[in-house]
Amino acid sequence: MFNIFKKNNQQSTTPVTKRFFSVLLSPNLVQAAMWEADEVVKILGKSTTRPYFNDNDLLVKLDQCLQDLGPEGESVHQTLFHLDSSFIVGNDIDPTRKDLFQKMTEALQLESLGFVANTESVINAKIEIAPELTHQLVIEFTPQKTIYSLYDGKTLVETITQEVEEGFAQQFKSVLVQLAGKLGSDYTVFFETEMQTPATAPSEPLVVNLISGQISTEELQMKLDTLPANLPLKAETLGSEILLSYILLPSATIIARSYGWIKPPQPEITDQASVPPEEPVEAKEEMPVLSRQRLAQAQTQAMVASVEPNDLTPITTDKPKKSLSHGAKMGVIIMIAIVILLGLAGGIFWWLVQSGTATVSVTTKHDFITKTLDVTIDPDAKQADYDKLVLPGTVKAGEISVDVHINATGKKNVGEKATGKVEIVNKTDKERKIPAGTELENGVVSFVTKDEITIEAAKEKDDHSGRDFAKKDVDVVAVTMGTAGNIKKGVSLRVGSNVKDDIEAFSKEDFSGGTDKTINVFSQEDYDNAVKLAQDELISAAREQIEEKKGKNYQVPQVDEVEITSMKFDAEVDDEVEEVLLNVQATVPVIAFSQDDFLPVGEATVEKLLPEGYALDGDLVLMSTLDDKKTARSDGQIYVKLDLTQNTVSVIDLDAIKQALLGQSINKVTNILNNYPGVDQYKITWSTQLTPTVTGNLPKDANKLKVVSAEEIGE
Repeated sequence: MFNIFKKNNQQSTTPVTKRFFSVLLSPNLVQAAMWEADEVVKILGKSTTRPYFNDNDLLVKLDQCLQDLGPEGESVHQTLFHLDSSFIVGNDIDPTRKDLFQKMTEALQLESLGFVANTESVINAKIEIAPELTHQLVIEFTPQKTIYSLYDGKTLVETITQEVEEGFAQQFKSVLVQLAGKLGSDYTVFFETEMQTPATAPSEPLVVNLISGQISTEELQMKLDTLPANLPLKAETLGSEILLSYILLPSATIIARSYGWIKPPQPEITDQASVPPEEPVEAKEEMPVLSRQRLAQAQTQAMVASVEPNDLTPITTDKPKKSLSHGAKMGVIIMIAIVILLGLAGGIFWWLVQSGTATVSVTTKHDFITKTLDVTIDPDAKQADYDKLVLPGTVKAGEISVDVHINATGKKNVGEKATGKVEIVNKTDKERKIPAGTELENGVVSFVTKDEITIEAAKEKDDHSGRDFAKKDVDVVAVTMGTAGNIKKGVSLRVGSNVKDDIEAFSKEDFSGGTDKTINVFSQEDYDNAVKLAQDELISAAREQIEEKKGKNYQVPQVDEVEITSMKFDAEVDDEVEEVLLNVQATVPVIAFSQDDFLPVGEATVEKLLPEGYALDGDLVLMSTLDDKKTARSDGQIYVKLDLTQNTVSVIDLDAIKQALLGQSINKVTNILNNYPGVDQYKITWSTQLTPTVTGNLPKDANKLKVVSAEEIGE
């Protein structure tokens, strides 16, 4: 699948040396390699596999991958992309991802040669190794989907896409039964019991390829192990650590041939007159098991151009024998001398062959560990608990303050009070004393007496026709300002708490002097509202004024525990003002912790996850994010999402590798190194090319063979 991006290049009939990149891309991993096409396609180097977290981070990580390939890659621009199915819709790149590829090529100055789907690469590679393969099933694991693709040769028969599930065996059963029906086989019974044999058993085992750029071969094997043992399958697992090496060579060779950088393989030419045509022979060999070892051998054999020795054909003559003349004798002597010289030359040649030395530089495998941890910061914890991911936090007091501005809404009448004279009538038979300040009111307005008066008791009239009430005048003033106090003459007023049947007052004149003037004042209601508003704003101020993160240090305020220490208004209640300022000082408990506190947690986690045979490579990278929602529901605890990434490198024993390689054939050396734990790539350098050409073996003498680390010598 090279249709996207590909330009129409004019193919050359003469092979040229050409270098190009290949990029393996999955939703969160990227790796790059550099190739050279010169009669054959061979790899010049591969980068470390790097994780990325978003599109911008992908550009950074891809740039780092390309830098891994060294200064020779600075002039290389043409690039072949290897994609898993999550990037592909139908026969094209997912339309939502095309902008990403445009951004990659422009930002990193790459010229895209096209793309190839990992699924098709695996099919092409296996058929290249074993052309007799007919039906193959490819199962590709992406982050959200599991994709099952059935092939007949290189032709896609059907694709079934399923959601990722925990129960892989059950999902595999339903898909396999459906796809096997296309081949006329019944796999249902294999999932029911191991004792029965299906009526339509498969004629040959189905080749199944489990691939993923996301997970390891071991994890894929675990999925495979959940299937019934009696299933007639020949399965191959290609995880993230070997998928790139497996698919690179076939697809790189295809693209190199399509652009004319290398010639396609030519058929051998025979003398048709002397060699009769062979009858086609039906292949009866059983389909070989495609093990990872055999695939690796096939790739290496395709990479390394072998040097064949020249055929030496003797020259014969049918001329009649003659007696030796003097000249003939001299010819014999010369011939003997030539033979001696040839023997001497042969001896020198053999000495040169035997004196050749070889250096094998090996590149170790690089991988990485990623993990997301839910860490709890508990101020009540006495010490760290790395198993439970609990860290102690330090509690300290944080100081905060807020200023609240509030408009004065109270109203106050500051006009003049009305004054006038009233007549107080005593209707009782007792003398009554009316103190100064006694209140007189009619339910609308109130007045107070200015002076104390004494009123005599009421007396019986002389003609006994009734009683004469005692009366006395007194000046009064309104209690409140305003025109409401300007009452008319003759208005009845109640005197203090007395009933009017006992004592009653009447205005003797129209009152005057009462005026209205309303002003804004700071009321008690304004006071209460300002305090409530300040309490609400203190919660926001705690989050804003307590700096959450400064460098590596975190401070998380406990906003539910804010305590006010002082409140100051710039006005008193009833003061005439338009606006009031309230300053509130408060304290809040703060839980403090540092990014460095997470380092022991990360190191302890990495130590548990570090695969056997690997060592740490570089520093541990930690990224922490507060889980605000979970923290808000807790009781004084802080919850943190901690993302860790740690690069790892395999640990290899160079002396053990050397002992395994001494005197071995080149083919066996290829087999050993391709399957040696921890070896990612290797390169053999000879002091003279005569030695491998003639012997085909590495030196047996330990002094003539060096095994070195490619990283240490800067390759």
